[in-house]
Amino acid sequence: MKRSPLQKGFTLLELIVVIVILAVIAVVAAPRFLSIADDAREATSRALFDNFRAGAEIYQGACLARGGDVTELRGQDTSDFNIDGIYSNFSGSCYPVRNSNAGVRRDINNARGCYELFQDIVNSDHFEDVNFGSGGGFVA
Repeated sequence: MKRSPLQKGFTLLELIVVIVILAVIAVVAAPRFLSIADDAREATSRALFDNFRAGAEIYQGACLARGGDVTELRGQDTSDFNIDGIYSNFSGSCYPVRNSNAGVRRDINNARGCYELFQDIVNSDHFEDVNFGSGGGFVA
């Protein structure tokens, strides 16, 4: 059968082959693209935690330079607070200070306070909502 010069286009078989090839590519590539959002969330969380840890270390260093104290209680736990079974062995005055939502200043004097502050930061709706009050303390 000869094609006339006026008939242009693809045959049904060619279209089916192209659709099958696109379906195979989609099945193979879709999981990779879907995991990108999870990877981005994990990277954001890691960066936030690293920044939080760096800020706490800077604060602690400045506090120690001003004469504050951090005591390591070897073999003792300062409280019942633990993260994944790891207890805090530190006590003292060189922990950050935060403000509550009501603007009440609360000193963070143990690892539980640092953990609660980090949870407040993570659980805020938007990171832009986290700000520092006029006294320099954290306000969620």
